[in-house]
This record gives sequence, structure tokens and C-alpha cells, in this order.
Amino acid sequence: MRTVTAFYSALAAADGETASALVIPEKRGKGPFNEGSIHAFFGAMSQPLKLTGTALRGDDNVRAS
Repeated sequence: MRTVTAFYSALAAADGETASALVIPEKRGKGPFNEGSIHAFFGAMSQPLKLTGTALRGDDNVRAS
């Protein structure tokens, strides 16, 4: 849950480096998980992303809203 919260907090701040570092290594730095892509997309939002809740949905499954 802490990792999910940290990831979405980094997205809200358009902090591509921190967000990307929280992604599994196989996906890190590629496509939508590229640091620059994260910064460009989330930095251009008229209002920052806001995490309103998290819920554990299984051993390795977290629902973020």
C-alpha cells in the first residue's frame, strides 16, 4: 500500500524519476513509465492527479482511486 501511495504521490507531483523508480525493473524507463513521459503528461494536467483511496484486493493487488 505504501508503494502505491508513493507512486501516485510522485505522479501528482509530475516526478518522473521517483514514479519510475517504483515500477518493476522490466517496465522501468519504457513507454508510459519513462521518466520524461511521466513528467510531461502529469506536469501538463490542469489540476494535479489526486489519490483518494487505496484498497487491498488480494495478496498483490491494490485498487487505487
